[in-house]
Amino acid sequence: MRGMPAGTGAGVEQVFDDLPVAAAAIAADGLRVVVANRQARDWGIGEVVGASAADALTEPVASRMLPRLEEAVRTRHRVGPEEALVELGENRTELWIRWSLEPWYDADGTFLGVLVLASDVTAEVGERRSAASRLAGVEESYDVARGVVSAVQGALLPSSVPVLPRLDIAATYLVAGREQAAGGDWFDAAIIPDGRVSLVVGDVVGHGVAASAAMSQMRAVLASHLLDGESIERSLASMDRYAQVAAQAFATTVCVVVLDPDTGELDYATRGHVGPLVVGPTGARNLEPTGGGPLGVDATGSVQSARLGEDEAVVLFTDGLVERADRPLQAGLERVAAAAEQAVRGAVMARHETASVAERLCLHVPWALDDGYVDDVTMLVAARRPAVPDARLDIPAVPSRLASVRSWVSAWASAAGLDELESMVLVLAASEAAANSIEHGYGGAATGDVRLELRLRGAAVTLTVADDGHWLSPARDVADRGRGLAMVSAGGARVTVDASGGGTRVEFEVDARRRAPVPPLVTPREAPRPEGADVSTDGDGVVHVHGALDTGPAARRLETHLDRQSRGGVVPVEVRIAASAFLGSVAIRVLEQRIRGGQRDQAPVTLRVPRASGPARTLAIAGTPFVEV
Repeated sequence: MRGMPAGTGAGVEQVFDDLPVAAAAIAADGLRVVVANRQARDWGIGEVVGASAADALTEPVASRMLPRLEEAVRTRHRVGPEEALVELGENRTELWIRWSLEPWYDADGTFLGVLVLASDVTAEVGERRSAASRLAGVEESYDVARGVVSAVQGALLPSSVPVLPRLDIAATYLVAGREQAAGGDWFDAAIIPDGRVSLVVGDVVGHGVAASAAMSQMRAVLASHLLDGESIERSLASMDRYAQVAAQAFATTVCVVVLDPDTGELDYATRGHVGPLVVGPTGARNLEPTGGGPLGVDATGSVQSARLGEDEAVVLFTDGLVERADRPLQAGLERVAAAAEQAVRGAVMARHETASVAERLCLHVPWALDDGYVDDVTMLVAARRPAVPDARLDIPAVPSRLASVRSWVSAWASAAGLDELESMVLVLAASEAAANSIEHGYGGAATGDVRLELRLRGAAVTLTVADDGHWLSPARDVADRGRGLAMVSAGGARVTVDASGGGTRVEFEVDARRRAPVPPLVTPREAPRPEGADVSTDGDGVVHVHGALDTGPAARRLETHLDRQSRGGVVPVEVRIAASAFLGSVAIRVLEQRIRGGQRDQAPVTLRVPRASGPARTLAIAGTPFVEV
């Protein structure tokens, strides 16, 4: 925006103040807020005029918005428009805004900073989300993903994760902006026979129904071996054998962690996948990949060990969280670590401050990093926590105490991290059993006590309700009463009654689960994409790769050049990959098939990649052999 002619200042100021959108001017020097119009002041940011832009925002919002502001100042180019959920003002009011950054020049063409323009689209986003929950069709990307799931196996992702005494587990899954992006990611969390917990995140190459089918098969192969007590090595070896014979599963990447919740000791292995992140109050650290290529390609990887502190979490994620053609992978990993540290510290949106550590990580990290995703994003988090304490409540056998029973059970279930359904079943069970003790065991006379106990063991909650009264067998006619135990059983509780002693003891066991995935706070949209793939062969027969190879057509173009130059695998081929190139998983799969997926007598394919470049880092994580130049 250029400056206005002399003499029009007062009028311009009035127009600026009356704009129907929020507007603020940010000086390039120090990123100070120079002026904010009436709408911006109504949002609560006008009070910081003269201070830094960071002071106008809460910490989590600043961490997301300031990099874009710095980019606009550095490039002097427009940024946006984009949509984001933000908090504004001292009251931390939540708004969905559509915002953009415009370069700001004076009348002489001198660059002064940027103008922030934002409009409130909260109602619009709410309407879109409501429509998405009602409609099914190709225009709703999340519904498309669920439709793909139904076409393949009825369930693409686990519907829940276990709630454990010493471990807080949560997961999230975000479908990328392109409709065809759904299909290849998965996560799993389960208790294995020795009491440890297996945590898995994987990614099958490709998108759509075929990738979803391969994903479900690979997930089943791995889960069956881990749940049978097989080691990580043997489980991965089985997956590797399957990937060698199932074409769609070839070059699948996976990260497997087996964690002891009590000691924090963990074993982990990656196959062509980024390593886990460990984060806690004192900082974050990336665990290095353990070597070996994607499944079906190279089975030479190892299993490594690490340890989680009492208050640390391990974060597994797919490359969709960090994969951007215009940003080095290492920079993406650093952004994940920074956002994870914020989540652990509680520097998150106000609505998430009371969430558990694992849930905060799943909700905050994708939101903080959301400048557009080119692939699905999957996260699985396990955070160590103090053991959920057993609880006991003794009440006199009077009906007036039933309300306190329900409140007590509800509070314990919430603190333990149980989902609403399991909490409701426990509250109903406690209320019904205590009422039976009062009404039937003691005949309505306040002559005894009712004792209740709650405990979490493994992934199950046990509720015990005991009294010293007399057991009354359920009546045959349940038209009026007697439905209590049946209702609780219908809710999924396993019920046992012991009336053999001097009283009655009723025990309810309920699976301790948390729904997964947690809903993300981002609106799926595609990241800015660079120019398409440029694959060529020079006069010396060298194949050159430039641009972004992150789609099926781009991968097939590379495949065509390799086949033509190698004469079907007879002639050695040299591939030179530019430092600015971007290698998606589809390109890695093509290269792996040519390097290690063919016949033993196939001529070699040599990859030459600039040292310390983005492609070099990607190939190193994938375990694909290459030569640095």
